[in-house]
Amino acid sequence: MLQKFRNSRLASNKYWLIASTILLGVVLAFLVVDIYNKTLDAEKANHQKRQLEMVKTTVQGIDYVIKNLVNDLKFLRSYPDVKKMQPSTLSFLSFYLRRQVPVIVQTIYFTNPKGMLKNAVGDEFPHWAEQDIVGAIQHANPKDEFIISAVNGEADTNKRKNLFFQMLVPIHTDNKTAPQSIIGYLGYQINFSSLIDQFIKPLKLTKDDFAWVIDGDGRLIYHPMHKEMIFHSTKNTRDECFECHSSFESHRRIIASTKPEYGEFEVIKNAPANLLIYYPFLVQSVKWIIVISTPVPKVTEGLREKFKVFFVLGFIILGVLTAFGVLLYRVNARVIRAEEAKRSLEQIQEYREQLNQSTRLASIGELVDTVAHEINTPAGIISAHIDALLLGWDKRGDITKTLELIKKQTKRISEYTNGLLNYSRRMAFKPEPVDLRDLLDECIFLLSHRHKLKPIYIKKEYEQDLPKIFGDIHQLEQVCLNLLNNSIDAIESNGTITIRAEKNASESGEYAHISIEDTGNGIDDENIDKIFTPFFSTKPGHQGTGLGLSIVKAIINRHHGSITIRSQKGKGTVVLLVIPVQH
Repeated sequence: MLQKFRNSRLASNKYWLIASTILLGVVLAFLVVDIYNKTLDAEKANHQKRQLEMVKTTVQGIDYVIKNLVNDLKFLRSYPDVKKMQPSTLSFLSFYLRRQVPVIVQTIYFTNPKGMLKNAVGDEFPHWAEQDIVGAIQHANPKDEFIISAVNGEADTNKRKNLFFQMLVPIHTDNKTAPQSIIGYLGYQINFSSLIDQFIKPLKLTKDDFAWVIDGDGRLIYHPMHKEMIFHSTKNTRDECFECHSSFESHRRIIASTKPEYGEFEVIKNAPANLLIYYPFLVQSVKWIIVISTPVPKVTEGLREKFKVFFVLGFIILGVLTAFGVLLYRVNARVIRAEEAKRSLEQIQEYREQLNQSTRLASIGELVDTVAHEINTPAGIISAHIDALLLGWDKRGDITKTLELIKKQTKRISEYTNGLLNYSRRMAFKPEPVDLRDLLDECIFLLSHRHKLKPIYIKKEYEQDLPKIFGDIHQLEQVCLNLLNNSIDAIESNGTITIRAEKNASESGEYAHISIEDTGNGIDDENIDKIFTPFFSTKPGHQGTGLGLSIVKAIINRHHGSITIRSQKGKGTVVLLVIPVQH
């Protein structure tokens, strides 16, 4: 009977193992497919984000070139000879500018107020360019600092070598008594194809990427593979356009865009989908849109090859897991129970260790409470006696100042012990306006017995109008005391500590700069990067805990400031604190 029960149980376990293996295979297949799809999506998104950053840099470069050309035009029109529109001036400007930008600027010219050409120098001025100038002036806003035309070129594709656009600035009268009027325009003919060669063609993350450019009217103004389509607009499609394109919705979406975007689009019939990143930007009133296209299979082909290996490994792992399951099925139940018993004993041991650790931590907490109470009691007695002395003491003489200082320091002891009693919580941060001059003078006074003993000369260089900073005065005092103590320890005898305090303003706000410079032993180069590490100390023996500078840095960080240390072995150390006045 018992044997029959065991056989039925084994048969049941066998079917359970088969069902579990099938379920595991289905789950693994689902997970692999899901991981595969998510990884492909992440790869495509990362590819387009990198393209977006690349295009952003390109747009910044084009904007920089355009602004420099505009600034040149504005600067040059201020010359008296330019206002007279003398041809000799154009010859000089052409020679100068060809040395600076020999490819981009093709022609320099003067026009009348309506845009009709008067004088030009440089490459041959095409007949269609004058119409572009007139049209740009007619559609310009009178308040525009400069005028830019659409990109254009020869209508005959056989004659078309380069594309150009016009850039003009108005020339005004010099009459100071009457309102200024425009007497003409100074302009450049800019080689758009040169801008393309310099900024657009290099936009490649893979060998299959290519960039193209359209303007705000939907005209294609650059495409590396379809030059015959230049100046064709998606707003004016013909029947033959649909021989290659199933729709122009994606093109219209790109033209209507006002901010950089990316996505996956089907651009050409019977071709793989493309990843497109399009970046619109304005040059004055003219809109250009840079588009980068990448076939989706080219982005993911490397990843797909890797996943083939991953799939094979997955099936191998599944087979190994199945074989391993069969082996486990054949293992003696007694051995399994023994393993379970062993794991139970190990878990019990782990629980005991955790209990012992909790007990030790509780003992440490009790010890902290006891020490804090023991320190707090005499500190309170000292404070009370100081109050009694101050009440009955004549308020004259330096002894009053000393007693008040002792009372203040006993108050600090009480605050620190209260912090120990609240060990599980961080010490409260109590910011208030702090006078840097008073803070530094008080720290120097507290350590006067140390620096007079060596002796060490303290040199103070405070700026007159030092602003008050908003911070925790006790924590800032701890910072200054730590740094001054380090400087005193570093000087053997007859040294100097220079303390400077000044204000400094920048675009991000107003800052207080505090520097403490000593003529001590300095710090070795190999230790300079370790000095903020907790428990690291360069002091001999057991003179330092190695916590001072790590605490200083934590406090300065809490005040949204920074600390910098420069040191040279044998020549001294400089510590610079930068603390915002408000944060």
